[in-house]
Amino acid sequence: MAARFLHMMKELTGLASIMSASEGKITSYIWYVCALNLQKISEMLASGWTFSLAMDMSTRISTSYLDIHIRPFACSAIDNFRLLAIPMFSSHTGEYIFLHSERALDVIRLNWRDLIISISAYGEREMTGRAQGVATRFERVADPGFFRLWCGLHQLDIVLK
Repeated sequence: MAARFLHMMKELTGLASIMSASEGKITSYIWYVCALNLQKISEMLASGWTFSLAMDMSTRISTSYLDIHIRPFACSAIDNFRLLAIPMFSSHTGEYIFLHSERALDVIRLNWRDLIISISAYGEREMTGRAQGVATRFERVADPGFFRLWCGLHQLDIVLK
């Protein structure tokens, strides 16, 4: 991934010397770009009045990831950004997923609980469970009027199992 990033930067900047950068320098560039992107998302949330989240679990090369997409409403439009893909090395309980999500959102916008209006998630129990699911936990900390959505295809798959 770092090599792809470096090649992309070389193409954008036209600097051939960037290809001779050390791995540490490349890592610094990546951290910088990630920080800029998170700052931009934070600014979008500050300029808008609300946002929603979409969450999904995926597996890549034997590692589970929590994919968090954020959909801010600003300037009369709804955007959709992948906020983070967090590696999930231990349990996939609703509590564990919520805690990771909460920490990420706290970094981006401390008052996110006042701004969030919905969450959409695939239909597994850890996401949609009435008592312990991620969506339920978000609903508990959000302002009244919060709503939950879930993927109909996942729900159908669960019923047919």
